[in-house]
Formats: sequence, structure tokens, C-alpha cells
Amino acid sequence: MIDLHQHLLPAVDDGSSSIEVSQEMMALAQQLGYTRIVATPHLDGVLSAHYESKVKAALADVKIAASKFDLEVDLGYEIMLTPDLPARLVAGERSRLAGSTTVLVELPFTQWPLYADQTLFDIQALGLRTLLAHPERYHAIQSDPDKALELADRGILMQVTIGSFAGLFGKPAQKLADILLREGAATVLATDAHGAGRRYLSVEEGLRLAEAQVGADRLRQLTIDNVKALLDSQPLPIPIAIERQDSSERGWKRIFQRGGSRTRS
Repeated sequence: MIDLHQHLLPAVDDGSSSIEVSQEMMALAQQLGYTRIVATPHLDGVLSAHYESKVKAALADVKIAASKFDLEVDLGYEIMLTPDLPARLVAGERSRLAGSTTVLVELPFTQWPLYADQTLFDIQALGLRTLLAHPERYHAIQSDPDKALELADRGILMQVTIGSFAGLFGKPAQKLADILLREGAATVLATDAHGAGRRYLSVEEGLRLAEAQVGADRLRQLTIDNVKALLDSQPLPIPIAIERQDSSERGWKRIFQRGGSRTRS
């Protein structure tokens, strides 16, 4: 699997606090079957030279440690959406995911800014893909799930956090995650891990519950195939039809974990 959204870099934001914690996170990622991680520190404004230097230094340390866990680590940012972001991207700000055509953006959890919809589409107009981080956690979408479905219909991609399926962020987020999954609006499932704690510990249950809703083949698309396409700036695969499974047929571990029969991606 490939984790497209994770706060792995030590001491740069509210994620990992040290290289030791980062190593704990990578050990857990390895156990779960991840082979590639995109480290996505928060970016709340213009990417300054100082912050970029700090991030790159942390990335270098993590890459050295990652070799112990047979993990590939790339760099991106989780960008707070602001009206100036399209102009920053045009000017060459290096904040896209692993240098791809995909931009991971987030919004405030408790409000939906008036400029949000237009700015999301302005990024699309640049020929870039707009990937909305954890839409199931935004209060405005919890109150009106159709808002997310309408955005998806207009080409906005959605990254749902795996722990949401297990109720990690409460019932409203869990219900909305299920809706986005079943309606085909979810593009990518990621951990959004900030440490070696509950967001990782909920991954196994979250994947099991997601697979029960859409089947193993669709789950693979959401955790491997779609992610790879985004990072390679390639077209997304045609979505596999939802296939609900009985608990006896659930096999995400067999498909994704190391040592199983999955194809490494």
C-alpha cells in the first residue's frame, strides 16, 4: 500500500516529535503492508525558504531511517487552502505531492470559507488535481453530505482517513466516510498519522470495515492503484464496481501485507 497523507517528518509540525517517533511510525507502516509513504507536513501559508529547508533536513533524516524498513519516502505538503494558493502554484511553489500534478489541500474543520469552492476550482483550472484532505471531518460537509458529492462530480478528489471508518473521529465522520466510500466519491484512503498512536492502531479495523463495504478489488484501488496514478500524474483507473463481502471473505491482510500474495506497488 501507499500512504499519501502522513505527518512523518520529525519536529516540523504537529506530527512526529522526534526521529525515534518517526521510526516507530515506519515500523508500524511496514507491519501493515505499506511500501511507500508521502510525508505531508502542514503548510499554512507561503512556503518560506526557512520552512522548506527545515522540512528537507527532516526528510533526509527520515530517508536514512526508512531504508531499515524497506520504505520509500516522498515529500508533499498538506496545504491550508487560501485564496492566494493558485497564484503561488503558478509562481512555482514546490508544494505539490512528490512533484506530481496533485495538490493536497485542507480547510478549517468548523467553517467552510466563502472562497473555498472557487479556489478549489481555480487550482483545477491550472491543470492540477485538487485532492481534499479528510472531507468527512468537516462540519459543513457533515451537515450536508451532498456538498462533497457535488464537489466530487466537478472533479475534486477526496482523501478519506482510514480511522474514520472505525469511528476514530466520531459518528458524524464515520457516517460521512461510509457515504463517500459507497457513493464512489472517495479517491484515496490514507492514515493521516501524526504519531505512532491511535491513527495507526485503527488502520486494520478501518480497512476491514471499508473492504466489507466495497470489496477487496476496490479497496486496492483506493490504497494502491489510485495513489500511484496520482503520484505518477497518470489517469485514474476506471473505478471497480462495489462488491460487498461477507466477513468470512474479507482478506485485506492477505492482499496488502508483506509476505502475502499481493503485487508490490
